[in-house]
Amino acid sequence: MALMVLSLATPLLSACSKNSSDTQVDLDSYQWAIFTSTYRNTGILPSPSSGYAIFVRDDGSYDLVSHSGMDSGEISWTQQGVHYADTNGEHWITKQGTTSVKGNRIDLMDGLVTLSDGLTRVGVYNGGRWGKKYHEEVVVSRPGSSVHHKLETVGFYPMISACGDNVYTAYSKASEVSNGRFIFDQIVDKGAVKHRNLNTQSMPSSEFSFYANDAPCAQNRIYFIGSFTIYDGAKPTGDTKLAPHMGRCPGGGEDECALALVVADANTGRLNWLPVVNENGSSEKFSSESASEVGLDAHSLNEKGKLIWISGYGVLYETNVENGKTTVLNDALRKEKQSEDSKFIYHFSSDKNTVTVLVEDSRDSFAAPRIVVFDKSSGKIIKNVQIKGLKGKISDSQVIRDIASNPQ
Repeated sequence: MALMVLSLATPLLSACSKNSSDTQVDLDSYQWAIFTSTYRNTGILPSPSSGYAIFVRDDGSYDLVSHSGMDSGEISWTQQGVHYADTNGEHWITKQGTTSVKGNRIDLMDGLVTLSDGLTRVGVYNGGRWGKKYHEEVVVSRPGSSVHHKLETVGFYPMISACGDNVYTAYSKASEVSNGRFIFDQIVDKGAVKHRNLNTQSMPSSEFSFYANDAPCAQNRIYFIGSFTIYDGAKPTGDTKLAPHMGRCPGGGEDECALALVVADANTGRLNWLPVVNENGSSEKFSSESASEVGLDAHSLNEKGKLIWISGYGVLYETNVENGKTTVLNDALRKEKQSEDSKFIYHFSSDKNTVTVLVEDSRDSFAAPRIVVFDKSSGKIIKNVQIKGLKGKISDSQVIRDIASNPQ
């Protein structure tokens, strides 16, 4: 079926045939693309997955494109067009037309990155544990083609980063009695899948936690935010620079923790880290929940070489990558009045000049989601757009996963 644009807030039919390009979506008329999907089916009885790509205009009106679902799925928008994957394969919407390439996919995505041509996407999918090995799947996609590889790994990849035409991944292993480990791999070399471990490093903590899908890379250095924790009773080797800022988990509880700016050398896989501190050199404290929901992406380094990111509280930060000093760019989202039982989720996307945050109330995701756009240098809010009328058009079984902006 060709993909057809219908009237406002009416679902579009998804393209499902290879190289179908007889109908064109006018991408220039939209400002943002949002990916939604149901959770993967882990029950005994089969249940179909589903989802939408939501194309949103500047005034909050939208059109929908249906797809077959992808848990934790992501959507990417570059000058070369929009790309996303579902359980049936890869989907492209470009100015030249619409293309879908069929191919079965694991229904849980770890991440999606773009190579230097702005066209080639690398998707990583979580195959789960099989015996003593963990399985990840890597798909290298371009319009009209899709190359699929299976990898045996130690665990799933919470960090994925593209440095030019190379892709690097990482995961960590915790220890209840001693130092944890950081495992740094390369999975794509010059655009082709090549899996090798570059480094396995002992950490000065029991656990090193991070979620840095599509982490930024500059001059072969990858930047992301992580937290270091010492389990109660464990005696890991300390680090004098980091020790005063490490969190502790007495009795398995979760206290407020400090965060660190982490830098990975893509050539060697070696890590360096700097505590995230304020201008006075004191640790900025975050709840474990807020720390685990840090948002950043491949464009998070601004023109001054500072890292722009958002916490789970909705605070937009700027961190100096030379010393870890961190300032608040904007905390308007945190200051908004919320009831005690409300839980807001902040979906992050950025480009050269702006940061886009999709604000979702998890109690009712489609009731009143809105898009807030910040100036990347000053932190000033330059757009605040509510998406109109999603409630009732999309099933409550679906979840907002990701947002991308038109790179005009």
